[in-house]
Amino acid sequence: MSNFVLDYDGLMQDALRCVVKDVLMITSELKETPGDHHFYIEFITTSDGVSLPQHLKEVYPERMTVVLHHQFENLVVTDKGFSVTLWFKGVEADLVIPFDSITSFADPSVKFGLRFQERDEDYTHELGQNSSEDDANDINSDDSVSKSTIFKTKKSDSEKGEKTASDKPEEKQSGETADVVSLDSFRKNK
Repeated sequence: MSNFVLDYDGLMQDALRCVVKDVLMITSELKETPGDHHFYIEFITTSDGVSLPQHLKEVYPERMTVVLHHQFENLVVTDKGFSVTLWFKGVEADLVIPFDSITSFADPSVKFGLRFQERDEDYTHELGQNSSEDDANDINSDDSVSKSTIFKTKKSDSEKGEKTASDKPEEKQSGETADVVSLDSFRKNK
């Protein structure tokens, strides 16, 4: 039996991050936020590929929320993330934020928001993984190509230091299978 498990949660998170990417690409092309829209973007400051000035790292050692509304410049969006120039108490700061570091995105003007989860530590990704050194370079590169995570390798229980079901004589392995449900059963008949 294969050790590969489709990472539906990860694929869904990637798809929702594409929404953020698309919104920021539109904003970048317009060189301003469209209409009354404005964006609150929270990210983990310690994530691989995040770049911000030292004085901001000291004030925001774990998480930071930035607002894109009227005062921002140099918004550059790639498949991996975005870079932007913002001002904090009158001091200019260049930030590089990978999409994988974003924990929430909100546009209060239309009451829209997204929350992102960190990846499950019990899984190691096999596809679409760049080294952390490449992440910052990819964000600033116009020719970066995104590779979606298609599957992940599940760590075996023995790798996690746990006993497997076959190692535990008192527990039996279940032969349960998943039920397949047709979506047609939930549709309204016309």
